[in-house]
Amino acid sequence: MKPIHTILALYTVQMAFFAAIWLAMAWLRLSRRATAHWGLGTLLLAVGMGVVLARPWLPPGLGSALPNLVHLAAAAVIARGVRVFVRRPGVDRWLLAVAGSAGGVVVLANGLGAPHAWTVVAAGLGMGLVLARAALDVGAGLAEEIGPAPAWVCSVPMWIIAGLLSGRAALALVGVSGSGAPLDTGQARQIMLSLALVLMALMLHLAMAAMLMLRLIQRLRHLSQHDALTGLLNRRAFGQRLEAERARQHRHPAPMALLALDLDHFKTVNDRWGHAAGDAVLVAAAGVLTGAARRLDAVARMGGEEFALLLPGTDLDGANQLAERLLEALRDLTVDYEGTPLRITASIGAAVSHDPTEDPEEMIRRADRALYLAKAGGRDRVVCAGALSVIDAPSTPGEAASPRRAA
Repeated sequence: MKPIHTILALYTVQMAFFAAIWLAMAWLRLSRRATAHWGLGTLLLAVGMGVVLARPWLPPGLGSALPNLVHLAAAAVIARGVRVFVRRPGVDRWLLAVAGSAGGVVVLANGLGAPHAWTVVAAGLGMGLVLARAALDVGAGLAEEIGPAPAWVCSVPMWIIAGLLSGRAALALVGVSGSGAPLDTGQARQIMLSLALVLMALMLHLAMAAMLMLRLIQRLRHLSQHDALTGLLNRRAFGQRLEAERARQHRHPAPMALLALDLDHFKTVNDRWGHAAGDAVLVAAAGVLTGAARRLDAVARMGGEEFALLLPGTDLDGANQLAERLLEALRDLTVDYEGTPLRITASIGAAVSHDPTEDPEEMIRRADRALYLAKAGGRDRVVCAGALSVIDAPSTPGEAASPRRAA
C-alpha cells in the first residue's frame, strides 16, 4: 500500500470512529439534533474517502465526481449541525446555494470531461465557504454563552480546514503544478495536504466536543444556581450576588436595597387545589417579579413561597415604589389552573444599606423582620426597615409600613 493510501485509510477510520461517537451522543440525547447532524456528516466524510480509496475499481467519471459530491454534502450537514447547536434554526438558503452550486459544477465538469482541476476548484471552494460560514456561526453564536475567547478558539479548526481547501482550490485555479491532481496520486503536495487534513479533522472534532462539554458545564452551573421550578436564582446564588454587590459598593459607594417578598396564604392554595396549582402560582409570581426587575437587579426564590430582589443603586424611596408596583401587579394577577382562577397577594419587607461594611446576612435579617411586620400588620403591604417614622401598621422603632397599602 502506498503511503498516501495509508494516510487516506487512517482518515477514513478516524472519521468512522468519530461518526460512531457523535451518533452515540445523539442516541443519548446530548444536544441530539446537532450531534446527529455531526454524526451523519462525519459518516459521509468516511464514505467519501472510502470512495477515493476504491477509485481504481470505479468508472473514471464516477470515481472523480462521487467523492467530491459526498464531501460537499458532508460539509453542508456538519455546518447545518453547527447552526442547530448555536440555535440558529430555519433553512439556510445561503448554505444550500453554495453547496448546491459547487455540486452542480462538479457534475457538469465530469459530464463534460473537463480536467480534474475543475472538480478540485468547485469542491474546494464550496467546502471552504461552507466551513468558513460554520466557523463564523461558532464564533458569533457561542460568544455570549461560553465567552468570546473560548468560542473563537473552538472555531479555529474550521477556519484552518476552510483555508486549506480554499487554498488548494485557488492554486488549482491558477494552474500551479500538481494542485489539481486527485489526493490519491501520491504526489508530495497531496501527501502534505492529506496529513494536514487528518490532523485538522482531529482538531475539528475535539473542538466540537469542547463546544458540547462547555455547554454541559454551563447547564450544570445554571442548575446549581437557579431554582428548577421558576428559573430564578436560588438562595445560594442570591447570597453570592449579594456578596458581589457588597464588594462593588466598597469600590463605588451607592445605596443598595433588598426586598423580601412572601405570598400571602399560599398554604391555602396548596391545601385546597393541590401542589400543582401552587407550582403554577409560584411560576406566575416569578414572572411578575422578573418583569418588574431591571437587568442589573437579582431576583431569587429563597424557598417555598418566599422570594427576594436585590436592587443595586436603589434608595429607600425607590425600593418602596418598586414594592408597591409589585403588590399591585400581583393583585391584578389571575392564575388559570384547570379552569379555576386563582388570585394572590403578597407581603414585602424592604431594607436599604448605604454601609458597605454591613454584613449581608444582617441586611437579609432586617428585610425579613420588615416582612414579618408586613404580615403581622394585615398582609398585602410593604414595610420598610430603617425608616425614620412608623406609619399605618404596628411596627417596632426603625420600621415603617407603607401608607399605600391595599384597603
